[in-house]
Amino acid sequence: MRNKYRNTINTLIVFVIIFGVMLISGYFIVSGNEIADRLMKYNDMEWVITKYEHAGVVESETVLNDVQRSELIALLRGMKARRMLFAQTVYSNNMTRYEVQVHGTYLESYGYVTGVLMHFSSVGGDYMFVSEMFNDKPLKIYGDKWNDGMEAVLNKS
Repeated sequence: MRNKYRNTINTLIVFVIIFGVMLISGYFIVSGNEIADRLMKYNDMEWVITKYEHAGVVESETVLNDVQRSELIALLRGMKARRMLFAQTVYSNNMTRYEVQVHGTYLESYGYVTGVLMHFSSVGGDYMFVSEMFNDKPLKIYGDKWNDGMEAVLNKS
């Protein structure tokens, strides 16, 4: 009888550990779908990608057309990233930075306001910051296709 209770308790402990690991890994691993779905809410607004080279010099600024928007959404949907809880400053060997902004008009309690509705930027293809999501903590991007993907978005017409 005592052995039966011990097996039940051990099984319960294993289940709790597995469930806890699943919850924690689900929190830390971020799918690009979260960002893409939020971006899709602003489909009728103006989307702008600014590319910065070394020392923050603007290399190009592009207002996205429909083809480029769909490419950006596809790039985001294929992206995987990891939340970084304690990092505030990030470093990358590649200093190319892409900044995506959605400009539009939105309703506040005192009337309509024109401004930036969504903003995210990537640093060197390694890290991403998404304003108002993930507590403004950086995301570590998995894979090395982000910069190539952003260049493909900018080169589409």
